[in-house]
Amino acid sequence: AGGEPDAAHRARFAHPVPRMAEAGWLAGAGATAGIDISDGLLADAGHLAAASGARIAIDAAAVPVMADVAREAALASGEEYELLVTAPAGLDVGEFATRFAVAITRIGEVVAGVPGAALRGEATSVAIAPGHDHFSS
Repeated sequence: AGGEPDAAHRARFAHPVPRMAEAGWLAGAGATAGIDISDGLLADAGHLAAASGARIAIDAAAVPVMADVAREAALASGEEYELLVTAPAGLDVGEFATRFAVAITRIGEVVAGVPGAALRGEATSVAIAPGHDHFSS
């Protein structure tokens, strides 16, 4: 939009933190699938759902949003480099937070239905972008 992002937003964009240790811990703790959301939360939820043959329902209001960021932007924008995982309900989120100083936020669930990602809640007008296709020419 031609403006300058504040320092916190610029730092997250310019110096993303790869969550490799966190991903390893999650896999060992029972996570069943995962992806980074660098192509956007909704697009990558769609990628994860398609690869898993599952349907993922995301609760718009549960998605964490930084100050001064519109919820629709948080749902559709890319370059986040955070993890989206599916895991059993008994995942020890307290241990994860203690170990990595990062909270796990439940934003949805795997539900019955046609494989894909669906948005439920207040931000139903957000279009699910296809995301980047790494295998196209």
